Amino acid sequence: MARVYHQQMVERGAEHLKACCVVAARLAERLWVVMRRRMPYVICDVDGIPVSALAA
Repeated sequence: MARVYHQQMVERGAEHLKACCVVAARLAERLWVVMRRRMPYVICDVDGIPVSALAA
């Protein structure tokens, strides 16, 4: 999510509130997919590789 926030703020020149809203929408979408699939959420690093909760 930090990457999404950084893209909004730096690359697109968005205000803080807009960047936070984009991050919130992404989190809501992830939550919806996890609930729909009835599978646990997998934490991944920035390259998309799953990591443990302690390593995250």
